[in-house]
Amino acid sequence: MAGQEEFSRVVVPHEIVNDAEVTVVRLLARAGAPVRRGQAVAEIETSKSVIEVMAPVDGYFFPLVEGGKRLVIGATLGVVSPDTRFDPGSLAAPRPDPAVGSAAITEPARRLIAQHCLDPSLFAGLELVRKADVEAYLDGRAGAGAGLDQGAEAPLFVHQGFAPDRTTGAKTDVLILGARGHGAVIIDILHRDPAVHLLGLADANPARLGSEVAGGYKVIALQSEVLDRFDPTRVALFIAVGDNRVRLEVAETFAAVGYRFVNAIDPTAKVALGVRLGTGVAIMPQAVVGARASIGDHAIINTNSSIDHDCVVGRAAHIAPGATLGGTVRVGERTLVGIGCAINKGIGIGRDVSIASGFTLYRNVTDGQTLTPKLGRLWW
Repeated sequence: MAGQEEFSRVVVPHEIVNDAEVTVVRLLARAGAPVRRGQAVAEIETSKSVIEVMAPVDGYFFPLVEGGKRLVIGATLGVVSPDTRFDPGSLAAPRPDPAVGSAAITEPARRLIAQHCLDPSLFAGLELVRKADVEAYLDGRAGAGAGLDQGAEAPLFVHQGFAPDRTTGAKTDVLILGARGHGAVIIDILHRDPAVHLLGLADANPARLGSEVAGGYKVIALQSEVLDRFDPTRVALFIAVGDNRVRLEVAETFAAVGYRFVNAIDPTAKVALGVRLGTGVAIMPQAVVGARASIGDHAIINTNSSIDHDCVVGRAAHIAPGATLGGTVRVGERTLVGIGCAINKGIGIGRDVSIASGFTLYRNVTDGQTLTPKLGRLWW
C-alpha cells in the first residue's frame, strides 16, 4: 500500500513505564541480526527497574540509538525489517511515534502522570495530553468522595458520581448489563452494597428476557431497550460481560450517551490506601489490591487474586482467580492474566495479551501475544 511503512518500529513501551524518560542500558541484538517476535532486543532502565524491549515481529533488527541514550516514552529505538538491506539512515531521529497509539504528552503532564501512578493509556484519543487534562482526570476521581464529612472515613462502597447520601440513605438505581456467569457473580456483590438499589439485568439475547439469573434477580430488558427505558441521569450501569474487548466496547457505547458506571467491590476484598480505581471495576471475594496500585475502568480483579503495590492494570483487563502480580507490574488494556499465574516484580505485559492458566512470567510480553503451554512449559 502506498505510503505504508515496510518495517515495524521497536518503541519504548508506554503501557509498562510511568517515567517521562528512560535510559537505553544496552542493545541485545546487533545491527542486521535476525530476530524473532518476542525476542529481547534492548534493555531500558526506568526509575524502578531494568526492562527488556521485545521485537514486535520476525525480521532483521536495526537499532537507531546506542546504549546510554535518553528517550521519551513512545520513542522509536530501532526497527525490525523483512529486508537485510534496510537503511536506518532513511529514518528521522527517534521521536514519539503516533503509530503505537500513544498521544504526545507534555513534560508537566508526564510528571503528574508518574506522580499519581496513572496509566498513560487512560488519555488515549487525545492528540496532546496537557497538565490540565491530567488534573481534570484526577478531579473527577476525587469527586467520587463528594459529600463526605471532612476527616470522616470513606465508606467501602464509593462510586464515581454516586457517593451514598449519609443523611437520607438514598441509594443509586443500578442495572447490570450481561446475564451470564459474570452477571450472576456481580449480582452477589451489588445486592449487598448499601449504596445500590439493584433493579435487575439487561441482556442482548432475547431468549434470556424474563429469566432469573441469581437470587431472584431477572432479566428485565433487552440491551437494545436500555436507553429508551432507563434514564442515564437516574440509573447507573455495570457491564458484566466476560470478554474483555466486548466489555470495553459496550461500556464505551453507553458512556457516549451519558451513562455512568458503578464499581462492584466485594466486602471481603482488601483494597489498600492510595489505590486508584476507575469506574465499572469488579473486585471479587478475597482479592487484594496493594498500596498505590491503579486499576483501569471496567477491569476485573477476580477471586483470590493479588495485585501488589504500585501495579497498573489497564482498562478492561482481567486478572483471573488466584493470579498474583508482584510489585510495579504493568498490565495493558484488554489483557487476560490466566488462573493461578505468577507475574514477577516489574514485569510489563502489553495490550490484548492472553496468558494461559498457571504461567510464571520472568520477562516482558509484547502487545497481542498469546502464551499457551508448549511441551509442558509454563514459564516465560
